[in-house]
Amino acid sequence: MVYRRAVRQLDTETLSRLPTSRLLAFHRKLQKLECCSRSSDYSVDDIPPGLIYFKDDPRWLELKGIVSELLRHREHMPAKHATRVCL
Repeated sequence: MVYRRAVRQLDTETLSRLPTSRLLAFHRKLQKLECCSRSSDYSVDDIPPGLIYFKDDPRWLELKGIVSELLRHREHMPAKHATRVCL
């Protein structure tokens, strides 16, 4: 079974080595996870232990906090549409 809507649990050291663009992508992926396991069509028992699948998982909140804190201290990246030049 493929878990497209899951994220791997990464440690702080691994996250801090990611470039800002990858860290932002990881943050977006965290935001897209399902809210809770009760309303999901997936069984919690079927999910491998290294993956976070739901926002009600305590590991999600911890990981979200780490990623947010790392992003707070990174350089700001301009939005893709803001870098385009209109002639």
